Amino acid sequence: MKKIFSLAVILIILNNSCSKQRLFGKAICEGYIYDSIGGKGSEGISVILKACHPNDGRNFCATFTLGSTTTDASGYYKIEEKSARSGRYYISGMGIKYQELNENDLKNTNYTTGYLKK
Repeated sequence: MKKIFSLAVILIILNNSCSKQRLFGKAICEGYIYDSIGGKGSEGISVILKACHPNDGRNFCATFTLGSTTTDASGYYKIEEKSARSGRYYISGMGIKYQELNENDLKNTNYTTGYLKK
C-alpha cells in the first residue's frame, strides 16, 4: 500500500513540475465576434486560446496553444480546455485585442468580444 501511495505522489509531483497544464480545472473562453458595420455576428472567424509556459515570468512570455475554434453563424465561439499552470492567457482572433488575461478575464465580455473593422 505504501508503494502505491508513494508512486501516486511521485506521479502527481512529476505532472505538476513538467506539465504545461494543470491536472484539475478548466479554462473556458467564450464570446462573440461582430461585424462593426451592422453589428451582425461574423461566421468562420478563427479564434485561438494561448497560454504562457509555466516557468516564463517575462512580460511577453513564450506561449503554447491550448485550443482553437471558429465562430458559428451568430459569431459565437467557445474553447474549453484544461487550465494552464501559469494562469496567463492570450486570445488570438480577428477583432479581439491581443493582451494578457487571467482566468477571470476569460469570463469577461470586455475581453472576449471582438468587432471586425471593414
